[in-house]
Amino acid sequence: MVEDEAVTRTALTLLLEYQGAAVVDAGSVKEGIQLLEGGFQPDILLSNIRLPDGTGAAVLQYLRHQDSMRQRQTPAIALTGEDLETVREDPEFAGFQLYLSKPFDARTLVDAIVTLIKRFD
Repeated sequence: MVEDEAVTRTALTLLLEYQGAAVVDAGSVKEGIQLLEGGFQPDILLSNIRLPDGTGAAVLQYLRHQDSMRQRQTPAIALTGEDLETVREDPEFAGFQLYLSKPFDARTLVDAIVTLIKRFD
């Protein structure tokens, strides 16, 4: 998960760990890419769109590069406080399988994660 807001990051971590997930989090684009450079291979990427040092699309782009070398595709969910239609239509943010608006419904997020992981497994 890449999320700069500490409260949101903590809430998401608690929610997902309660569902049995192992969560690795980063607070910025730089931290997210460092995790990937270190060899971390997520089952799914959750990323805020706007981060202090760039956008979640930069982390996704780096992950897609790694995916192509490993011949796999990692599902990705964009989390945003922005207008969903604007974000979905912006080519910079292409590649996410799902876009969820903040605040999001916990059940919707968990169901989406389960569905995407099953689809890409």
